[in-house]
Amino acid sequence: PAPIEAASAAMVDATFPTAVTQELTNSGAAYALPLYMDTYALIYNKDLFDKAGVTLPPNNWLALQDLAKKLGFNSIALGGSEATVEGASDILALMMMQDNVPMNDRDGKTRLTGGEGALSFYTKFINPKGGYYAWDNKLPTAFNRFAQGTLPMLIGTHAEVAALRKANAALRIGIAPVPQAPSAPVNFASYAALSVWVGSMHPVEAWQFINDLAANPENALAYAAAANVPPAHRALIGQFENDPDVGVFVKQSLTAQPWYRLNENASRTAFSTMIESVTNGVLSPQAAVRATEDALNR
Repeated sequence: PAPIEAASAAMVDATFPTAVTQELTNSGAAYALPLYMDTYALIYNKDLFDKAGVTLPPNNWLALQDLAKKLGFNSIALGGSEATVEGASDILALMMMQDNVPMNDRDGKTRLTGGEGALSFYTKFINPKGGYYAWDNKLPTAFNRFAQGTLPMLIGTHAEVAALRKANAALRIGIAPVPQAPSAPVNFASYAALSVWVGSMHPVEAWQFINDLAANPENALAYAAAANVPPAHRALIGQFENDPDVGVFVKQSLTAQPWYRLNENASRTAFSTMIESVTNGVLSPQAAVRATEDALNR
């Protein structure tokens, strides 16, 4: 843990969104400080919306599915696995969190009880026989389709928005809050944090550096600007909440939740496999959720 003069759980809670306190502190001590905090938002093509007569982006999942039905195939990147939908596992996890799926128990084990509803909803968009067919799990990927100007909507992070603008500067990109369930808003926290190796020869100096970079608003602002990321410092969230580029993302960080994963890459693979097992008709949503939970706990 950090020396108390460099960082504490109370300092983290006062300085950063709640997700940071939940994930990076324990028993009053802090173990890392975030450099930024990204979340998932609804990214849409303004020109394609105008062409289709869509005046406002949907703010909930039912409105989104109705819009997908109106726009037809290739309207939103939902239903596919990580093979074609970047962030598919995070998007599905977000839907589960919004559906009050616990994700973990008190011991840190994966608990996906009740997740079949979110899985069924997510995969409905890839069913050609359903009424909301919007995606096939074929190349090009969601990112590439959007960059080419052929995909109206995708769920993505600020990092994806930045990459899309770099790939095609002519795109008129709209950013809206990610659709929500009827309950209180829930968002997905995606961020990096700095910590100090327990074997460091200079832990005090290292923690002083981390504190000065992440907890000092002036330096945190300089980092966010240089790296083109949404800031995580609460003082900067208020400053940027109406910013057209990062405003949606910083406001969503206040209701973001973490998902503890012992191995993030293995978890992404497991969730992607779960999606494919349902869309390929190998397993029912209920069986796929149970199999994924067992795989992650193993």
